[in-house]
Formats: sequence, C-alpha cells, structure tokens
Amino acid sequence: MPYIGNVSAFDSVDTEQIKDGAVSDAKISDVDHSKVTGLATEISTAVSNLVDSSPESLNTLNELAAALGDDAAFSTTVTNSIALKAPLASPSFTGNVGVGTSSPAVQNNGAGLVLDIANTGSSSTTADNAEIVLRSSSRYTGLTFITPTDKASSVYFGDTADSDVGIIQYNHPTDSMAFTTNASERMRIDSSGKVGIGTSSPPKRLSVQDINNSNTAQLRLTDSTATTSTYLGQFSNGTRLTNNATYSGGWAADDTSVGVSQIELGDGVVILGTAAAGASMAATRLSINSDGAVTMPSQPACVVRPSGGWQNTSVYPAAIWNKLKFDYIGHQKGGSNFDTTNNRYNIPVSGYYAVHGQAYTGSHTYHHTAIYVNGSPYTIGGNSITMSYNDPQGSSPLNITWDGTYYFSAGDYVEWFFLLSAVASTSQIVYHGHAGASVILLS
Repeated sequence: MPYIGNVSAFDSVDTEQIKDGAVSDAKISDVDHSKVTGLATEISTAVSNLVDSSPESLNTLNELAAALGDDAAFSTTVTNSIALKAPLASPSFTGNVGVGTSSPAVQNNGAGLVLDIANTGSSSTTADNAEIVLRSSSRYTGLTFITPTDKASSVYFGDTADSDVGIIQYNHPTDSMAFTTNASERMRIDSSGKVGIGTSSPPKRLSVQDINNSNTAQLRLTDSTATTSTYLGQFSNGTRLTNNATYSGGWAADDTSVGVSQIELGDGVVILGTAAAGASMAATRLSINSDGAVTMPSQPACVVRPSGGWQNTSVYPAAIWNKLKFDYIGHQKGGSNFDTTNNRYNIPVSGYYAVHGQAYTGSHTYHHTAIYVNGSPYTIGGNSITMSYNDPQGSSPLNITWDGTYYFSAGDYVEWFFLLSAVASTSQIVYHGHAGASVILLS
C-alpha cells in the first residue's frame, strides 16, 4: 500500500496535513487522487493568490528575479540610490546638471559647474524651444550673479558657429558694463554713468566714436511720420549737422523730393549750406573764417561789360533813352541770371541789391542815366530816379555812372539806360574799355 508520508493513500488527507508536513516524500503518481480530499482546489487557489493577476511577463519567480536585476540585495541597492538624490527642500548639486541631456556641455570660460538645459528636438517648431521662467504671483523676480570683486559676471549669447558672439558683461574691478555684438564690444557704461558708443573710455556723459575712422559717426533724430532725418556727425576736425542728408561712403538724401540743409563747424570755420530738392548734399552758401571774414560764394551777383578791346566803341543816337549793351560776363554767382541777349539782369530772389554802372562817352554833351526795372524807370513814391551829368567845356570824354541800392522782387529784370543830349553831334560814342556794370544782393 502506498503511503504519502505516514498517511495511507487510502485514507483521507486534508490540506492541513500537507501544510504541517504530515505528507512528505510522496510520489504523486502513486497517489490515488480521488482519495486526497480538496487538494487540487487548494493548490489552484494558492497559485492564483500568488500570481494575483500579474502580467504575463511577471507571473513567475524567474521573471520577477530578472526584473530586479537578479539582485538579492535589491532593497539595499534602492535605499543607497535614493540617498544620493538631492532633497526637494534646498537641493545641493556637486557636479554638472543636465536637463534634457545626459552630457551637460561646458561652454565659455571653461566653467567648473554647468546647468545645461537642452532641447534636442529637430522639428523647428515652438516645441523645440528652451527657456527658463522665473515666476512670482505677488512679488518680484530676479536673477543674481555673484563673483569675487576682481572678476566679471557675463551673459553670453551664442550660436552653432560662435558661443560668445554676443555678451553682456559687468566688470567688477572697474564697475563698468560692456555690451558686445558680432564678437566686438560696441557700448560701455563706466562707473560714473558715462556712456561710450564705439569707445571703452567715454570722456563725457555721452560719447560716440566711429570705430572704423570713416568720418561717419552720427546721431540720428527722426519722427515716425517724417520722410527726412537730422544727423549730427564728426568729420576730420569738425562737426556737421545736416537735415535730409547723411554720409556713408558717399552723400545720400533721405528724400530727394525735399531740399538739403547743413551746418559745419571745423578748424575755426563756420559754414552754412543748402541745396534744392533732388540734391544729395548741400552746397556752401556762407562761410566765416577764423579771422571773421564772411564770404557768400552762392550770393546772387554779376559783373558785366561790353565785349571787345579797350579802344572799341559803340555809337548811340542822341536825344533818346538808350539801353547800354553788356554782352560779356566777367563774373557771375547764384545762378545764370544775366541775359546777354537782352542785356538785362534777372532778379533770382527778392531783396535789396547794390547796382552799379559806368560808361565813358564823347564830349560836348549833357547826360542822364536811369535804372530800368521791367522796362520802366525805377520809381520811389511814383517818381523816377535819374541822374544827370554835363560837360560844358567839352574837353574830354565824360564819365557817367549808375549807383544805388534798390529793392527788387524775384522775377524782376534790371537794365541800364542813358540819354545823350548832343551839342555838336547827333550821336555819341561809348568807349568799351570804360563801360561796365555790377549787381549784388545785399539782404
């Protein structure tokens, strides 16, 4: 008769006997399973409770051991690992920290400790951005840099080609702040608050220096609705203030439909310049040198005379008003205003003009001279202004002149007339070498 331990296979065996070890060294194949009451049910229940709906990959002891790394001291390993982690309250790091990367990268200055926040995405969308946010719902936020008094604190801006192409740096030994763009320092604020653009040693509250030495250092003043700007710049040994024109390798106007104006101060000279619409730079209109001498190279003026040599003459009829013929321009400024075809000067701008004329005529005559404006004698209060000369001795040619200060309006034209009263002849001679006229704007 087969036995399971000391229990007959024909006897009833309950699970308690199995649990207590009453059944041992049994060969299940020799057991009459119908005699073992409830054994199969109990085993099935025990196995089910042990598995407890575990996933297929973790429902055996071997699978559980593999999941724990076959580490018999798994609990100790986990406890030791947790001890290495920084606490949530006041964490302290002893090495480089990477967020989004397992290899925190050292960048500028060979940094000893690095916090590297890396977004390695490549979709070029906002999901690939990286940023640090400091947030307070009711108070201020701040970012503090603390370094020894003989060192500097910096914020670097880099790209894949250059890790420090842009820099904001506070230098503690000099208590100055410098700003770098395109890998070169562009602006500095020194310890006294002086600002230097293009210079690291600003001598005044605001100093602008052309770092390229191309005479183009400028301040620009403009309005968002304006088509022109005002520029202040340094050139050679002077300063230039211009409106609607700037120099950058060549002069150019902001708006060619607007005129250009300019003031230059340099090397003891003051220069005023203007130009009409369409010009790219101003022309000198008034210059004051270091001795105080004033010149106006563009002041409307002309000097004219009859063409021909000293002995040439012209014959004019007597007893009528004749217009003196000037067909040679010796000097002219402020435009081509003298008309040699009609022997007249066209007034370019309104103002007071000094007018002069001179001629030598034959003897034995009485002479009258007058300045004509727009074809009629110049009048004041309705009276014509004329001058009279006579040569009763008739011994030599007579010098007659036209001199005066007159007010003309832009568009007027001026002519020189004279009347010859013959004594011994019906005509008179004017000597070319002694004739001439001039006009100049006074104010």
